[in-house]
Amino acid sequence: MAERRRPRRDDENGLVNHLPDEVSVRVRAPAAEYVDRLYEDVRTALNRYLQQPPTRFHDLHQSLAQDVEPRELAAAGGVAEVLQRLDGARAVPTQFANDVWHCYYRVEPAMQRVREVTNLLNLAALGQTDAPTAQGWSLAGSSPNWLTSALPFSCGSPAALPRLAAGGKPPFHFEFGESVRAELASNHGRDPARVIVAILDTCPAGLDDHGNPFLRQLLDRVQITHGEDLPSYVAECVPWLQEQMPSEPMPRPEFAMPDHGLFVAGIVHDIAPEVELHLFQVLNEFGVGDLSVLEQVLRSLPEKLLGDRSDARLIVNLSLGSAVPVPRRRFFSRWLPDAYGSVQGAWPEGVANDLLERAHGGLFNTMQWLHDQGVLVVAAAGNDALREHLKGVLPPPRYPAYYESVLAVAAAGPDGSPAAYSNRGDVQPFGNGLTTFGGNVVVRSAKRPPVTAEDGIVGVYSSPKLPSGEANHSGWVRWAGTSFSTAIISGLAARLWHQNAAQAPNDVIHRLRTSAHDIATRRAQGTDPDGPLDAPYLEAHQH
Repeated sequence: MAERRRPRRDDENGLVNHLPDEVSVRVRAPAAEYVDRLYEDVRTALNRYLQQPPTRFHDLHQSLAQDVEPRELAAAGGVAEVLQRLDGARAVPTQFANDVWHCYYRVEPAMQRVREVTNLLNLAALGQTDAPTAQGWSLAGSSPNWLTSALPFSCGSPAALPRLAAGGKPPFHFEFGESVRAELASNHGRDPARVIVAILDTCPAGLDDHGNPFLRQLLDRVQITHGEDLPSYVAECVPWLQEQMPSEPMPRPEFAMPDHGLFVAGIVHDIAPEVELHLFQVLNEFGVGDLSVLEQVLRSLPEKLLGDRSDARLIVNLSLGSAVPVPRRRFFSRWLPDAYGSVQGAWPEGVANDLLERAHGGLFNTMQWLHDQGVLVVAAAGNDALREHLKGVLPPPRYPAYYESVLAVAAAGPDGSPAAYSNRGDVQPFGNGLTTFGGNVVVRSAKRPPVTAEDGIVGVYSSPKLPSGEANHSGWVRWAGTSFSTAIISGLAARLWHQNAAQAPNDVIHRLRTSAHDIATRRAQGTDPDGPLDAPYLEAHQH
């Protein structure tokens, strides 16, 4: 495992983005009966290939050739098994699309070796070097096993610590602007859909309602699947991950937040109380998981929740993000530093760009497969803007919210202005983002952590204590983050989809975006139709 160190506040090269000793390999293998031996055949062939890794590449610029040079592998002196088996179900390939399979392997615990293996395999898949000898399958690409997270600094949410909701009975129920109410009142079809919302998040172990009737109603309604198979390595990674993260300007995330997923579920339940609601644990109590766990659960959802029910429709709420670095220039500078310097930070073209895209290609495949199954994925844009604001830059949405097939959600305060922490909600020209209420935070100074303001979202909380140590007597807290604006949009999407089973996910997205704030008027005035977060504002608030 990489040497532990505490980076400077502006030193992100020490931050952890992926597991230090695992890679995902994507292969094409059309024969379903071949899967029984596919995992081992791929491993054997790639180990033979990596034992004497290529050092000559086709027409690569000198700086890029330096980035992909297998120094760590060469220093290892021809290790026979660079890729090693994982245990149990993780040693079974997962199928995406008709013929694409994802296989996860363990690599010797050296962070640079994961990068080297990933780049070498992607160069082979791109035809920039000789491909590994294979029978019955072909190499499609490789990625690190990216972390997934609801930590405030890295991605997902929350934007700051929860705090007790003041008052005996704080406001909770959501109300919406006139255009949203009109769309909800419309009838777009005769055949209603049975809508299922699956929330992939954290899960609390104990479920105390603290005498809160809404929380008790939610606990009776939501179907919770605890991550009994959540790998122990994720839990072991948490202290190491935390030690790599700077303490400023965000609070250090060494606090358990098992109620993050339950808070999200409460928002969806309030907006769409009749929806079939599932909460799947893919993050541990510290809000950390990985792409392997996320993929396994996502792959199972259509069959598990939809089955052969022709009237059922599925929405997946991802109030989390992968730790693929954003903005993209940061990914480029960390993944291919020599090439980055040679073009002075401009976004690369050709092979360098293809290497970066394939390094998160597994997540892209997963999202595209869900879209092809007719599943609507709603994902948090991320909470990186506090640190980016210090440099005058608003970051783009996190992955997977970045992808065109995903409905990305940015956050606003109660007045519709961008939340201080929120990433942008769209990537032009996709038009796949929205902004809505997510609560806000107060930043006292660049050297002091933010706290949630009084305009945070009120929601349910079951743990006996808050991270601050305050006792939880009411089951209500205030919290802020793009996680929670994401839940609002998932709840609204469920209500709109329920009206007409004939709608496709893109139809639901279109209805939500056309319900957003004065798009046509603002375009006619010549101003940005999608606002400062590049995603139109859908009016929502609590009363």
